[in-house]
Amino acid sequence: MDLRNNLKKGLAFITTFIIANALSLAAFAQPVDPGDGDCGTSPDDACQVPLDTWVIVLVAAGLIYGIYHLNKKQKALCA
Repeated sequence: MDLRNNLKKGLAFITTFIIANALSLAAFAQPVDPGDGDCGTSPDDACQVPLDTWVIVLVAAGLIYGIYHLNKKQKALCA
């Protein structure tokens, strides 16, 4: 039973690590030319803005809390 818990924890850690890396790569998915100073001045301007770093941290914290909460609820149902 202890091996199964360790395996679940390891799998959860690896999954969280992969998701966090994938989200951090999404922030750099749309490169923007830093020489464009007129970004957003006209409605037809196609201004690409990468994701803010703190939004990614917030999503990661939400995922970790969700996993923790569901795991805690599952243990309460089994007892």
